[in-house]
Amino acid sequence: MKKSFSVIFCSLFLILSLNSWAEFSNQLLPDLGNLAKLVAEADKSKIEKEVYDVNGRFSSNLPAPDSAGGRTAEQLAQMLSGGSEPLRQRLIAAFLGNRDRFLKNLTDSNYAVNDMGVAYAASFILLWELASNRELSRLASEQAASFLIHAFSKMNGEYAKIGLDERAMAYDWLTTIPVVMTSLVMAFEKDGRQREVVMLREKSASLFLNAFKVPHNMLSISESGVISMDVDKVVAYQQRYGIGGIR
Repeated sequence: MKKSFSVIFCSLFLILSLNSWAEFSNQLLPDLGNLAKLVAEADKSKIEKEVYDVNGRFSSNLPAPDSAGGRTAEQLAQMLSGGSEPLRQRLIAAFLGNRDRFLKNLTDSNYAVNDMGVAYAASFILLWELASNRELSRLASEQAASFLIHAFSKMNGEYAKIGLDERAMAYDWLTTIPVVMTSLVMAFEKDGRQREVVMLREKSASLFLNAFKVPHNMLSISESGVISMDVDKVVAYQQRYGIGGIR
């Protein structure tokens, strides 16, 4: 990562400003049901047959428009720039550059872009890795992603009720926020700023919970990419704290 990019995030003020980031998930991510139950009920024997589109790409076949692409980056830049227009423009360029590279990497790895299940799965894995301070192998990531895409494909009934604008904003959030958080962690780790790294990982845990209604530390992903969680404990947690997605 270029030094100029790291310098953008050198102020502790920027990290403290992340306190309102969790609001993005509450405002922009639609409630599509209980992820814990979707994952638990997914039929593993059908994954290889049901995670592709007509072009042979990994897909949930839940199309997501990219018509809001860049709006999340602009909102973040506005919040983090402290009123400085030059910094706002630099932040937008950095965020959008990372998002574009992320989407290209997905395409190069045979994932369908403009697919909500793919966006959910990729966001899930990135935020879980950040919150858990663990990096999955490529094989584990691919296996976990396939499982999640398959689980998310079962949201089709709830998904059909969501308007195009809401879909577009959710897709933009899912393909922007986790990538920005990953870039921030990488920048601060490179500069040896562990205090900020810890704060960012804690913020990633909050974002994960707000987005997926499951605490990141109530599930595990094995070295082979198998996702495990105690659904009863997750639902009990959701009931205790009034978190959406209990049904």
